[in-house]
Parts: sequence; structure tokens; C-alpha cells
Amino acid sequence: EAKPEEEEQQQPEEKKPEESEELKALKEEIATLEKQLSDKRNSLQVINDSLDLYSKAGFTRKIAQIENLKRNQMSVTASSQDLAVGNVLLEFLPSLDRLKEQQTLYAENDFGKNYAGLTGAMTTSLSSLGLEEYTLQPGEEITPLRATVIEQQHSEQFPANTVLDCLKQGYQMKGGSSVLRPAECIASLGTEQQQEEEEEEEEATKEEDEAAPSEEEPAAETTEEEDDST
Repeated sequence: EAKPEEEEQQQPEEKKPEESEELKALKEEIATLEKQLSDKRNSLQVINDSLDLYSKAGFTRKIAQIENLKRNQMSVTASSQDLAVGNVLLEFLPSLDRLKEQQTLYAENDFGKNYAGLTGAMTTSLSSLGLEEYTLQPGEEITPLRATVIEQQHSEQFPANTVLDCLKQGYQMKGGSSVLRPAECIASLGTEQQQEEEEEEEEATKEEDEAAPSEEEPAAETTEEEDDST
């Protein structure tokens, strides 16, 4: 009974029929044509790109790209120049402040009147380099970059976080590209009633936050009791 099985195992495997020379040649020709087609497509893409580049629309697009690149480079250069000049101007501000103080202090003195000419000359020179004074208007919203709050007061006229009075002018580069020294001001707290309402809301929120953990403690105790009972 075992002999038929051995005979089946000893039978040689069937060989796959070999490809004819014509079939091999046909496959090689197909591969060559596919490569030629791919090369032609690449060449066509290059030609289309060249046509787009040298066409009116392509020329206009290229000019626009160059102009955008120039504007970006000019913007970066201008920003770097403003930063460098601003750092230099910042060193002169204490001297300018001192001259203005002396001018105010000795305004009625004959010798002190000379400070007016010095202050004006220095202000003109610094202004020619791009320095610009600015003031904060009452009711203007306070931003940390442009304003330093020296004092806070209640106001029935102006809402909270706005300017009540400008105490000292600020300095910036012309056009407001960068602030060299923020102005000093008195800020509004809003009405007293508004402040009391805000404080009550903050207190209520704080109490809720403090009460939240205490509500979870009994639940934890009950789970411990259940564990003990089991």
C-alpha cells in the first residue's frame, strides 16, 4: 500500500514551458517603448515649463516673484536698521530727560533759559534719526507695550484698563514700528460698584474652588468603609 505513495513522491515536477524567442523579443520591445514613452513625457514637461516661463503670463509671474522677494528683503533690512538705531537712541533718552527737567526747573532763570535751546537742538537731532514722542489719550485702552501704569483710580467716565491721564510721554521709532520706552499713565479701575462686583465674583469662584476637594473627601471615606466591610 505504501508503494503508490512512494511512486507519487518520486515523480518529477512538471517543468514550466520555456518562453519562445518571439515572446522574449516582444517583452524587450515593450520595455523599450515604455522607457521611450517616459522620456518623451519628461521632455514634454520640460518644454511646457519653458513655454510657461517665456510666455507673457510666465514672465509676469516671474516679475511678481522677484518684486515680492525684493520687498521681503527690504522689510527685513529696515527692521534690522530700526532695531540698531533704536538701541543707540535709547542711550540718549536719559540725557534728554535731564535736559527737560533742568529746563522746567530753571525756566525763570536767565541762565536756565539756555536749556531750552539745548533741549530743542537735541530733540531735533534725535528726531532726524527716527525718534518720535507719543502720548496716551484719556480713554485709550492700555497695552503693556505702550503704557506703564504708575497709579490706578476709580472713574465714572472711563472703563477699567483705560487711560485716565498721561503722566509722561513715551518714545518710539517713527511710524510706531517699535516702542523704545513706554509712556507712563494713571489707569482707570472703572466704577467702585464695578470693582466690588468683580471682587465678589472672584471671591465666589475662590470659595467654589476651595470647596471642591472637601466634597470629594466623604466619597473617599465611604469607599474605605465599604472596603473594611468586605
